[in-house]
Amino acid sequence: MDIMHCCVTIMLLDEDNLLHCVLNEQVLHCIFFLGEINTVKFLPEEIVTDPNMLNELKGRYPKPFQCCTTHLPKRSPVSCVLDRVSLYNKR
Repeated sequence: MDIMHCCVTIMLLDEDNLLHCVLNEQVLHCIFFLGEINTVKFLPEEIVTDPNMLNELKGRYPKPFQCCTTHLPKRSPVSCVLDRVSLYNKR
């Protein structure tokens, strides 16, 4: 199992907390934006290769898919992940 598969699995299991959902959305937006601006572009479909997970993410977090080509991310993916770790440690 690759790292993206693991991250997406965590995102899909973690829908009980609004702040976690916002962070998930921000991480996806950052990653898809970086794929868009890369010299060799990576579409979201090339980043999340499992079709079932991709459809699930599109259903739960449609905004990153819509905005990754038109809006700059507010922060880096690492910043979002650090917030997730911080929230997890406070539990």
